[in-house]
Amino acid sequence: MGVMENKKKPIVWLWTWFGLTILGCGGTADMIYERYPYLAPGSTVAYVGITPQQSPEPMTMSTTAPRLEQLVEQLLQNGPMVQKARADYLADANGTTLALGFPELDVRVTTPPISNGFQDGTVQIEIMQMIPSPPAWIANVVAAGAQKDSARWKFEAAIRSAVTDLYRMYAELAYIDSALQVVRNNREIAGHIGSLGAKNFAQGSGTLVDVTRVMAQLAQLEYDRITLEEKRTTLAVQIAAMVGSSLSDAKKWTAVAPLHRVRIPQDAHQLQTLMLSHRPQLLAMDDEIRMGEAMVAESKGMWFPDLAIGAMVMVGDGNPTAAHSASSGETDVALMFGMSFPWSFYATAAGVRQKNAKLEAMVWEKKAEVDTAIASLEEKLFQMRNAERLFTLYDEVLLPRAQQAMDAAFILAQQQHQNPDTMPELLEARAAWYTFSLGKQRAVTDLFVAAVMVENLVGIPLIQAAEGEVTP
Repeated sequence: MGVMENKKKPIVWLWTWFGLTILGCGGTADMIYERYPYLAPGSTVAYVGITPQQSPEPMTMSTTAPRLEQLVEQLLQNGPMVQKARADYLADANGTTLALGFPELDVRVTTPPISNGFQDGTVQIEIMQMIPSPPAWIANVVAAGAQKDSARWKFEAAIRSAVTDLYRMYAELAYIDSALQVVRNNREIAGHIGSLGAKNFAQGSGTLVDVTRVMAQLAQLEYDRITLEEKRTTLAVQIAAMVGSSLSDAKKWTAVAPLHRVRIPQDAHQLQTLMLSHRPQLLAMDDEIRMGEAMVAESKGMWFPDLAIGAMVMVGDGNPTAAHSASSGETDVALMFGMSFPWSFYATAAGVRQKNAKLEAMVWEKKAEVDTAIASLEEKLFQMRNAERLFTLYDEVLLPRAQQAMDAAFILAQQQHQNPDTMPELLEARAAWYTFSLGKQRAVTDLFVAAVMVENLVGIPLIQAAEGEVTP
């Protein structure tokens, strides 16, 4: 009877371990797809805007065009890329927490041999815990803290990047809506010009060429309208996908509020100083360098031995033999100690050199990032200045002159019999006014986008409304 029991014990333990392993793998394999069934391989349903603990119903947003602050809030709550960045940060944070612990406890169980006629023996249980050397463990703690801080800055950088992309897309959407209004106004003007040209031609004072040019301009305006409307629909869907809202509702959005001129009060030197102390990417690199220094210290700590401490428990089965010292029913406990020494001195030294080289690479990587960021800042500041100059040129010089020329030509065109050359002048003035109106709207958009990019480079809020304007 004792032989059968001894044979069954190891088999039961093996089957228990095997069953728990299979259960754990099977239990986690489909768990993620239970939360996100629309993401399962082969799924033909693509729900948009799903967050954990929500039913698989597509999120909806009013067909009224949302304000920019509403879109930002939606992005931070439901944006897929923001959710990914948040999950990445949690993964890094939990990973650093795991790194702070000791190595896993080593437990070994030794059973008596399984053989016919063997009816007694002692079960031996060994429990060992490896304790890293103090220099290596302290360095590991510092590295884990630096990695967690770096993950936090990377998360902030990812959020800022997503918000910046949203701002850029919203600015383009606002430009398209403003451009569509310009197109509608010009179609109305071109229609009046066409009616006047047809009237003059019927009275024998106009030319067929003038009528044809009006028709060509109307056709061009219609083409611009169709192109802008289709581009607007595509852009609205892209924004909805970014913030995690309904794609179908985005196609019905009404016009968004127009953009206004903005400014950044700091000069280039002040912005560069702020950028070097607040840019999340640079702060993350600082923490990575701190982590690299800790890893160098950890590799140097490998010269010191690690300590192993544990216990060995021997449990008798009640049938002692001469081969075992454990008396019937007794349990013996023995303490165990051990140390690990770096016998491979060359490998340990190579590890130190490797960590030093990686640390130097981190420093040079930050130097490259600083230089790139400064160059990008100069570029965006130039774009802001250029957009401001273009806006002033269109708003104060070109558009007023085009408007005056168009008004004067329209008055003269109504008196075609006195001046038969005014119709071509009117058509040219209208075309110039149309081009300058679009240029003014593009300058406002470019100014806003460049300011947003400067703010993203620096890493703190900077944008203010220009004089006489209201920040959107």
